[in-house]
Amino acid sequence: MLATSVSLHQIKKQSGASLRQWLELEHGPPTSEGFLRAQNNFVESAAAYALTSYLLQLKDREDEKMVELEVELSKIKWDILGLSEVRREGEDTMTLESGHMLYHREGDQLSQGGVGFLVNKTLVNNVVEISSVSNRVAYLVLKLTERYSL
Repeated sequence: MLATSVSLHQIKKQSGASLRQWLELEHGPPTSEGFLRAQNNFVESAAAYALTSYLLQLKDREDEKMVELEVELSKIKWDILGLSEVRREGEDTMTLESGHMLYHREGDQLSQGGVGFLVNKTLVNNVVEISSVSNRVAYLVLKLTERYSL
């Protein structure tokens, strides 16, 4: 998650506003550049999450699901996707055919839980470490510069 990002839950809890109302308050009228950019960012983020959740259905190891996911992801701009409900056995890091990196850890049961990351091939060489604390929490350390990691 980006330091400047806000979840829909946080918006509703803190302001009581709908997503549209909050976008207008924070970014200006619906025709403004700021509003349209924020709206587009939200749509792309939601699309990436939905595609990942639906297409990977990581309990299903079929290569065609991975290929289908990568085709859909090629249509949007993304860097790192945090995954939940991964439903894949074990803990593993793999490089996909496209060069993107997939990390996953299984949940309590194969039918539920699990976390992971999908890292764009442009950032794979910047990954310092990927690990999980539990079946619900994982972390990724990314080298930003020679001096700094996040």
